[in-house]
Amino acid sequence: MIDTKGMTPQCASVVMYMVQYGSITGRDAAHKLGIAYLPTRIQDLKKKYGVSIKTEYEPNNNNGGYHARYSIFEAAHE
Repeated sequence: MIDTKGMTPQCASVVMYMVQYGSITGRDAAHKLGIAYLPTRIQDLKKKYGVSIKTEYEPNNNNGGYHARYSIFEAAHE
């Protein structure tokens, strides 16, 4: 489990959302957490707080482009 103490409220919310739901998109962040630009929070989590985050790009059916889906990267335990 990731300790969210000392994180900004938005970063802590993103972590808690990913823990609860497995992943998050920019749309999730905007509609459910009120976070306008998720990539900035993802960068903060990586650089300021050392959280390992996996980014996967998925097709966007609305415009033919792609969007990012972020999840906490957990290395397999041996």
